[in-house]
Amino acid sequence: MSPFAFHHPWRELRDHFGHVVVFWQAQHGLRRSATDGTWRIWMDPSLGQAGRRSALAHELEHLRAGHVGCQPPVVERHVRAMAAQRLLPCIRQVADAVVWARGCIDTAADELWVDRDTLLARVDRRHTPPMEVAYVRHRARLYEEEMA
Repeated sequence: MSPFAFHHPWRELRDHFGHVVVFWQAQHGLRRSATDGTWRIWMDPSLGQAGRRSALAHELEHLRAGHVGCQPPVVERHVRAMAAQRLLPCIRQVADAVVWARGCIDTAADELWVDRDTLLARVDRRHTPPMEVAYVRHRARLYEEEMA
């Protein structure tokens, strides 16, 4: 895969999870999507395109891991990070988008075709290699120097 190629979770669903059925149903609370861990995914119909893409990638990670039922926060963070890594494999793209958006996470997320939570998960220091964190900081510092 080219470092600038996008991962297509809908294509992955079709090609590798053909047995899974997506149900469009309003979710409760802050939840945007859910899976039973075997053959069903529920997605909130109010999600926009980037939200659907991010939520589907998240639920596919749960299916890949064989998770059934609610998971503890540490597992959810890990799944969110794995989905973010899959959707945003190139840290250069991430850094460029954040710089282009002048630090506005929502604008950078739109540019990257993901939701805010996915972008934040991609740069979360708990799950991002130190060299990638250093690269993003370096790009931000260069931008700040240019603007000064």
